Amino acid sequence: MTEAGADRAKTEMPVAQPASDRDVMPAADIIETADAFFVVVDMPGADASTTSVVMGREHLNIEGRWAVASPAGLETRRVEFAPCTYRCAFRVGDKVERERVEANLKNGVLTVKLPKTHGSMPRTVPVTGE
Repeated sequence: MTEAGADRAKTEMPVAQPASDRDVMPAADIIETADAFFVVVDMPGADASTTSVVMGREHLNIEGRWAVASPAGLETRRVEFAPCTYRCAFRVGDKVERERVEANLKNGVLTVKLPKTHGSMPRTVPVTGE
């Protein structure tokens, strides 16, 4: 692009460009305790009203949306993190009590608790001697 063309592009370009929505696979950790699995997903900018957690027969599906919003009375001049839709899915075996799954979103971190079925919890087996 010529220097004159670059100058013209700068003046014609809006100050704050709306970025297109895109799909992002968020970072996630899976933690196992004696009585539950926890899926911890980083979803900065998402809140409970734009997030869904669906426990299916075989999969846990998570989706959350983050959009750029300028505070009332202010104009956005620059956006470095584009609006996005977080999407991820996890295969869940038969060791989870699907009816008792819980989800909590706080400060951009979604924590999903997947309680284990009683038959899948570890049990100590007594050892006897002869």
